[in-house]
Amino acid sequence: MNINQLLQHELYLQRVATSLINKGLFKSLDDAVAAVRLILLDAETIQSPTKLNAVNRAIKQAIEEAMTPAWQQYTDELLELAVFDAEFYAELSGLPVAPGAQQIDDFVQSALMSLSAGQVPKVGTWSDFVRENISGMTEQVNNLVKAGYINGATVNQIARTVRQFGDGLSKQQAEALARTGMQHYSQSAREAMAQDNLDIIDRRFYLTVFDNRRTLLCASNHGKIWAMDDDSYVRLPAHMGCRSRYLYLVKGQPVPETLMSAVGSGSKYPQDTEKKPIYKSKKDLESDKFDIERIPVDTNVNTWLRAQDFEFIADNIGVKKAKLLVDGKLTIDRMVDIYGKPLTIAQLREKYADAFKRAGL
Repeated sequence: MNINQLLQHELYLQRVATSLINKGLFKSLDDAVAAVRLILLDAETIQSPTKLNAVNRAIKQAIEEAMTPAWQQYTDELLELAVFDAEFYAELSGLPVAPGAQQIDDFVQSALMSLSAGQVPKVGTWSDFVRENISGMTEQVNNLVKAGYINGATVNQIARTVRQFGDGLSKQQAEALARTGMQHYSQSAREAMAQDNLDIIDRRFYLTVFDNRRTLLCASNHGKIWAMDDDSYVRLPAHMGCRSRYLYLVKGQPVPETLMSAVGSGSKYPQDTEKKPIYKSKKDLESDKFDIERIPVDTNVNTWLRAQDFEFIADNIGVKKAKLLVDGKLTIDRMVDIYGKPLTIAQLREKYADAFKRAGL
């Protein structure tokens, strides 16, 4: 398999997702916020709990009417992308069978995602997360209105607050879920394709992106291989914004030696997205630490990360964990629990006192 060609394909998917988000979801979010502002301005004043409840009911309806069809349209477009992606992957891998739209849709709708926030697990289907996004937006806007009512704000002041929320946090939350959904549909399509070719495919290889946005969870799993009949494999996406993938290996196939991309210290975005690296100064721009390098697919995460500038490591995992990695010789896989969730410094200190001593912490 040509890994570089696969990475170029990933870039194409990201660009398509960006277009769908900007033209579809963001436009509907703007429409929802505009409808909410009209409801507030039509109310003129909110001076009683009865009026407050009536306004919030109208807001709930307006948000649902704007966002439910928008998310449905985006979901339909994700399915089209997933069908295309499965066909591309099958052709790139030389596999004879690619799943159809109905098979992929059935697979995705039943597949569970675990998109945990901190230490609190959040598990559900794609539909569950979409509903939560809509209800979450409704709750957040309603709370802004309630807070304005309690603090004696005018409807104009509340409307401005809602607009700021719509332009900021609301779009961030929608984009994060939308991009995760693209990954979910694409990965599910590839998994369905692999299941259709079990007479040829026998292993999954966990492949993550080498940059300073990669999570400890994905770093700890990079390079792991599961047999196709081993149901203990980590489901992808593994978290919100996850960019990791599985390579499906045919029987007797070694891990591909084709080179993949990695990003040097200081860059906020990897080569596999449409975003450009962010540089802090002209001096940084001229520094070779920002160079894109090529590394083997089976590169050890700990070896690669220790070879980076300390500020890069700290930006990725935090200062204390960076010192534990470099000076304490504590490997990434020991910084997470059995579910891949990052351990706190207190938990690490309790488990690995010797590493803290070596790191001088």
